[in-house]
Amino acid sequence: MARITKADREARERLRRYQARKQFHAGVQSRLRRDNLIALVGGTLAMAALAALQVLYFATR
Repeated sequence: MARITKADREARERLRRYQARKQFHAGVQSRLRRDNLIALVGGTLAMAALAALQVLYFATR
């Protein structure tokens, strides 16, 4: 039976933490991308609505 040394345990723990950190940051990046897309679409719709309201307001005066 193979002996598990302290160095092996520490290496496995470092690898586990590294993979967890990598997965966490990948999730953060995807959320940021999604949030930026939502903000872009929302801002574009708001600007279009404001422009349409101005056109309607000045066209009916």
